Amino acid sequence: DTLMVSISSDCGNTWTQVWLKSGAALSTVAAATAAYTATANADYRNESVLLPGTANASQILVKFTARSDYGNNAYIDNINITASQTLTKVNTITENSIEMYPNPAGDLVTFSVQTSAAQSKLEVFDAVGKLVIAKDIAAKGKQNISLSTADLNNGVYFVRINGGQARKLMIQH
Repeated sequence: DTLMVSISSDCGNTWTQVWLKSGAALSTVAAATAAYTATANADYRNESVLLPGTANASQILVKFTARSDYGNNAYIDNINITASQTLTKVNTITENSIEMYPNPAGDLVTFSVQTSAAQSKLEVFDAVGKLVIAKDIAAKGKQNISLSTADLNNGVYFVRINGGQARKLMIQH
């Protein structure tokens, strides 16, 4: 049995393996022939995985790949991804700007917007330019706005605020 962690900074076009364990190095309990369910804290262990080359990436994808050689169940729990304390690049939000996460999004996306106008509009367009979501923003300043994307098809969308420069949003259910 093998568990591998890979990362991508190009929307999954290429993947880089950053962690791999298999066999006895992966196991936390003795081999068993019946289906196994983790029941005790001792059945888990903490692992730390460095994500090299991601400090300057605007977004990354993390993929877990489990391969079974007729082994038993693998359990992964409490995954935390944090920035290094030595991170020096910080993206700042400027007036009339928008950031979004997660991207690619599933059924929900959160927009972090900074507006200078008392009344603003957030717009989402599909790949052919059709307006699919419009949201009025009733106050200026920084706000987080979460919107459902469950009714949108998988694909590329473009988001803008107050008619400004569009940002690309990927939807993958």
